[in-house]
Parts: sequence; structure tokens; C-alpha cells
Amino acid sequence: MKKIFIIFIVLLIALMVVILSAVNSSYVIAKIADEYAPDYNISYDKISGNIFTGIEVKNLKYANQ
Repeated sequence: MKKIFIIFIVLLIALMVVILSAVNSSYVIAKIADEYAPDYNISYDKISGNIFTGIEVKNLKYANQ
């Protein structure tokens, strides 16, 4: 029983690391922005960075202004 508990904890920690890494990548942030930005009339050229270092958006426009 103790062995199963340890395996479960290790798998849970590994899953958390994978999810945190995926959410923190600039690729995922750009994909989310590509999905939702047009709904709010927001356009941009490029998104770079991550949550911890800061997100940089190049040529941000709202309703082409």
C-alpha cells in the first residue's frame, strides 16, 4: 500500500510539472491569444515571453487603431 501511495505522489508531481511547463510556454500563450483575441477586436504581430518573465506583445492594436 505504501508503494502505491509513493507512486501516486510521484505521478502527481510529474503531472503538475508538465502542466506548469505547458502553461508557461510562449507557444501556448500565443495559441490562446490567437483563439480569443479576434473576439475582442485585438490584433498583434507576435507574442513572446512567459508568465514568469513577462509577456511581450509586438504591434498591439485594438480595432485596427
